[in-house]
Amino acid sequence: MKLMYLTLVWTMVFASSAWAAPEDRGPRGSYVALGSGVLIGQATDESGRSTGAHSGSNTHLRFGEEVIPRLTLGLEMGGGSLTGLNEQYTGNLGGLFVQAGWRPFQTMEALHFLFSTGIGGGSLTSSTDEDFSGSVAGSLYSVSIQYEFKFGDDLGDGLIVAPYVRGIFAPQSGDSKTRIYTTVIGIESGWHFGR
Repeated sequence: MKLMYLTLVWTMVFASSAWAAPEDRGPRGSYVALGSGVLIGQATDESGRSTGAHSGSNTHLRFGEEVIPRLTLGLEMGGGSLTGLNEQYTGNLGGLFVQAGWRPFQTMEALHFLFSTGIGGGSLTSSTDEDFSGSVAGSLYSVSIQYEFKFGDDLGDGLIVAPYVRGIFAPQSGDSKTRIYTTVIGIESGWHFGR
């Protein structure tokens, strides 16, 4: 229920930014970005046993706008697949996020922190006699840091290429004790449309 209220508040803030006067809005304007990377992490199965390490790949699409200088609000859709160490299980993880981004340092505008919450899920499916299986559905959380290389205007229109590190956490849901934790290391490319 808390997640639903948080999502509603973020959506209202994001939608209201479209009515702000242009001089009150961030100079980068709207953006769209696509990223992809490799993931590593750990999970627990439905009975709470550690499944050991996993690896895989993850892709995401983000879009939104800089509502005030250095603060961005947007949405992200993403997901990925994972395979356990020694291939004892396979799985997936993904969903839809409401996202806030912040550039805290005026002297280092390229450093961007992203905080996300959303809904989605994941699953683990055993591929061996070791029955590592389970699923999660509901809340997802993500924290990311990226460093943007900009090609174009200093603050307005332009192409962005950004290496990033992101953590994604899917907590347990229902009676299942399944949890999935992943860290994604990748690169994102995007475009800011400016004001």
